[in-house]
Amino acid sequence: MNGTTWHLITTEGRSPAENMAIDEAVATFVARGELKPTLRFYSWAPHAISVGRFQRATRDLDRDALRKNQIPVVRRLTGG
Repeated sequence: MNGTTWHLITTEGRSPAENMAIDEAVATFVARGELKPTLRFYSWAPHAISVGRFQRATRDLDRDALRKNQIPVVRRLTGG
């Protein structure tokens, strides 16, 4: 190890939108050097679909079924 100290965040039962907002804020603060590298554990409440930044959600998801079953969809800053 190079001696880097990590920051740990654990959040439970946050909404999909809250979780993505926290991820964005953490990434911003780490990029500015205002927060140590961060490992984050979290859970969704309610369950949700997380779509990657470059994923084509309109092609890959059945939006009508998601609405009918009240399953939220959020977009991540990464992946896809």
